[in-house]
Amino acid sequence: MLFKLVFALLLVFCAEAQDTQQILLTLSSVGNSEKGAQGPPGPQGRRGPPGLKGLTGPIGGLGPKGQKGECTSNSAYVDNAIQEMENRFGRLKNQMKTLFQTGVKQINGTAWFSAGNGYLYRTLPASNYQAANRSCAAIGATLAVFAPRNMNITRMILHHFGITSQRTWIGMNDIEQENTWVWENGERVLSSHAHWNPGEPNSHEGEEDCGMIFSTGKWNDGGCHWLYIPLCEMSVFDA
Repeated sequence: MLFKLVFALLLVFCAEAQDTQQILLTLSSVGNSEKGAQGPPGPQGRRGPPGLKGLTGPIGGLGPKGQKGECTSNSAYVDNAIQEMENRFGRLKNQMKTLFQTGVKQINGTAWFSAGNGYLYRTLPASNYQAANRSCAAIGATLAVFAPRNMNITRMILHHFGITSQRTWIGMNDIEQENTWVWENGERVLSSHAHWNPGEPNSHEGEEDCGMIFSTGKWNDGGCHWLYIPLCEMSVFDA
């Protein structure tokens, strides 16, 4: 009985071993078969997020020295600039010579008198005070405001122009406020610079608000509508 049981188990084992061998042979046959054709590529996927910034790399070495550049310039521009500087220097030289010299100076073909005080002087035909102001301004000057402060210079100027008896307009008035005299350049007339004729200013009949000088260099107040010779004054640096 036992023998029969052992024999039956051997038969089952042999049967299973044959099945296993068959399976292995089948797998070996499948593995040695030809590879199939590659399928089409799939759709492109979405772009991924950018990666983190990498660390800064080391500083590179110093590059080779470049070639020396050429110096170029606009010669015409340089020549013009040099000429302009020479012209300005020439004008300044003449102005400095005129600054402390006295005598007649030709300015753009017109004679002016240099009083040696840094200013040039010229007289114009008689007119009222307002017209005299405009006439002086038209030639680049003003009614005199510096010469009248020095009687010696005033007399020298009047003598040069042959003014011996006529009255002459200078640049001062008290039009804005009675008895508050101001020069045409906006400065107030100081008592230390005042050369009023005795008894002046008296604003006779309340209508004398504009300044004039006698041939002596003394000042007087006169009616602004009166007709006197304008004494025009211009800095030598404005000539």
